[in-house]
Amino acid sequence: MKNIKIIIVALLILGFHSPVKPNQNTDKPKLETYLNELIKNPPFLQNLDVVEYLNSFVQTTKNYNPNEGIFAEKSRPLPLFKSFPKLKESIPFISLGNFPTPVKHLKNIGAKIGFKNIYMKDDGPSGTLYGGNKIRKLEFLLADAIHKDVDAIICIGGAGSNCTLATTIYAKSLGIKTVCMLNPQANSTKVRHNLLTAYRNDAEINLFPSKELRDVLLLGEFLKYKNKYDKYPYISPLGISTPLGITGFVNAAFELKEQIEEGLLPEPDYIYIPFGSMGSTIGLILGLKAANLKSKVVAVRVIPYYGDEAVIKMFNAANSFLHSNDPSFPIFDVSIQDFNINHDFIGEGFGYFTKEGIEAVNLLTEYEKTPSEGTFTGKTLAALIAHVKQNVIKENETALFWNTYCSQDFYEEIKDIDYKNLPTSAHHYFEEDVQELDKQIK
Repeated sequence: MKNIKIIIVALLILGFHSPVKPNQNTDKPKLETYLNELIKNPPFLQNLDVVEYLNSFVQTTKNYNPNEGIFAEKSRPLPLFKSFPKLKESIPFISLGNFPTPVKHLKNIGAKIGFKNIYMKDDGPSGTLYGGNKIRKLEFLLADAIHKDVDAIICIGGAGSNCTLATTIYAKSLGIKTVCMLNPQANSTKVRHNLLTAYRNDAEINLFPSKELRDVLLLGEFLKYKNKYDKYPYISPLGISTPLGITGFVNAAFELKEQIEEGLLPEPDYIYIPFGSMGSTIGLILGLKAANLKSKVVAVRVIPYYGDEAVIKMFNAANSFLHSNDPSFPIFDVSIQDFNINHDFIGEGFGYFTKEGIEAVNLLTEYEKTPSEGTFTGKTLAALIAHVKQNVIKENETALFWNTYCSQDFYEEIKDIDYKNLPTSAHHYFEEDVQELDKQIK
């Protein structure tokens, strides 16, 4: 804690006493308050209000017009906007992905486990540059960044973060610089590959020994960028889990409804999805309610739990955001029981693979030719399979597994990159062995 206080003093000097443009004085009192708050409540950026506050410094005087410029060029009809047209007029959006993502009846896995009514919503091929569930959120976050004429985005995550990598790749395609502020994660082949792929896509990679230190120095980066370029960078929190990002998964529920109506699958009784930074789960539940679907979401926890209050707060923030942009979007009353968070499959913690999770990964690869991984999707599918075997899911019910993992393999692009080009703090991921279960992935 003493070291953090020293860093904060240094940041105050850097942020408020270096030569800057005149509007700095109006920023000083509020940012000083937030710097001091870091001492009391680290890690700071788990607080949604703080992230929203910092991004409020990124302002624009331009009115958003979906029919002009890149917003018109990179547009597509969204199921959510069809149901609530006013949202299209006020929420920035650009199309980055290939949607709707496919639904697949997992007949082979179903035959293997003795349960025929198992389906997969496959976000793996959601994007040409990079796939997975984060593309849904980036379509809103990067649109907002473009609307506000942002040059750089600071994003946070674990060392092998899929989210920061997806942000890096798509931001680069739009001419936006990415600064990745990363904290430790259990070692795996995927961590190595993501670090090298981020480097190949010109990310500025920073690794820190703790989330607390990462958050403090992120704010320093925020101030330093303002001093150097006279404009603030955009901050993307863990998992892009803000009301804006969550909107992408609200739309996903309406997308699923259209596929149900097309007869591609029956309405699921249960939808299994990884529960990490909370945004995808919250958006899906909010969207299901707004779309009048009765499916019950099973949120399989894969990271430390922020608590019931944080879950409800984020849901209400996303709900209020959409209602404020289109008053016809309903306000819903929820309790923590609506989220059905399952804590039984996380194993030793975030990034640590489990035997059941790797068995599920290999099952998906062998029987359905679909790539997966042990941190998020393996644990989620393992939960679904266990619940089938335990008769939690009845024979006449339907279960949907939501695959959030990117299906692209970048190995050929990164195989010749020397890991020593990365920051020294990342070298140990390549010099130390991966976890044992990683070696069992087929």
